[in-house]
Amino acid sequence: MGDRHPWLHDRFFCVYRNGEIEHWSSEKTIKSKRDGTRKWVSKNQDHIAKYKAEYRSKNADKIREYSRSYHEEHKEERCAKAREYRRRNPKAAKETQQRSNRKHRDKRRALGIKWRKNNPERHAFLQKRWNAENRDLRSEYTRRRDAMKREQTLPMSSSENESIIRMYSESNLLSTLTGIKWQVDHTKPISKGGLHHPSNMQVVPASWNASKRNFHSERWNGNLPALDFDWGALMNGTE
Repeated sequence: MGDRHPWLHDRFFCVYRNGEIEHWSSEKTIKSKRDGTRKWVSKNQDHIAKYKAEYRSKNADKIREYSRSYHEEHKEERCAKAREYRRRNPKAAKETQQRSNRKHRDKRRALGIKWRKNNPERHAFLQKRWNAENRDLRSEYTRRRDAMKREQTLPMSSSENESIIRMYSESNLLSTLTGIKWQVDHTKPISKGGLHHPSNMQVVPASWNASKRNFHSERWNGNLPALDFDWGALMNGTE
């Protein structure tokens, strides 16, 4: 509702268009129009939703650019409001974050992998700091994983046990000789029901293993460096 009329200020208000007074209207007329608009909106939700969807599809770049510029201009203000909301509503904020994580799991996972790949030193620093600050959680994770291994380990022959030992020895040796960290990976992750068995294990670069985590069950398609090494002597303890 605009400014009051100079002398009929109890009943009339000005209506602006493009910064200029278009006409004067009574409070009753304005209220009637607003009520009519509200009724129309409530009865035409489907039509409005369809119109909005069509507009967004036709103006996706324009909306994206406007949203980006708005967020940049009001970044500090939005961050402050978000922090204050999380402080006052920790439970609701946590539930909202969990819903978002579930809804955008694949997208967040891809962004995380990309960030770790582009920031290996930063990722290593953060991981080391987290491990130092959460020793109890880290120990519990290790114990839980060891228990899962025991429960998902089939009876194995001596040759199969030697194969597992060889894989771990090979990963340690490769790490020493190449200067690149290597690890033994379970192709189908232990947490997804994979077995602790040579047929489900492979020696892979630690960076690839970190990006894989427990997201998929793919084999590493790279090639191991050729090593001139007597594995039989290692198994017998004579190397």
